[in-house]
Amino acid sequence: MTMSEVLNFALDEEMFANPKVLFLIGEEVGEYQGTYKISKGLLEKYGPDRVLDTPIIEARFVRIRVGTSYYDPHGNGSCHGLKVLAPYSSEDAHGLLKATIKDLDLVVFLQNELLYGESFPISIEALDSFSPANRKS
Repeated sequence: MTMSEVLNFALDEEMFANPKVLFLIGEEVGEYQGTYKISKGLLEKYGPDRVLDTPIIEARFVRIRVGTSYYDPHGNGSCHGLKVLAPYSSEDAHGLLKATIKDLDLVVFLQNELLYGESFPISIEALDSFSPANRKS
């Protein structure tokens, strides 16, 4: 499976499993289905109440960067409990995205757009029972 396919699969699984909790919000995630089709089919399946498009406002990114530099111009911030995940393979992406959704702490899930079209082998066992807590880095 490609990285974009497995991320779509994991989002679909979690949106199905958590109808009252999980929704997807972002730029072009609904009608356009995401730049790399990560949210493909989710708007049709779960409706506009759970898949929400936000406007593309470039000034928002400028404000975020200005606010960040004002807070600490050297880039040294502290956020206790923050987890940063950057999966490489499809198995990692599937399990870590599902773990991110279920985590009660703040998690940043970084995605390398160069990997979206890459195919990685993924086992049925990993799709059924992947547990990032049991995985060694």
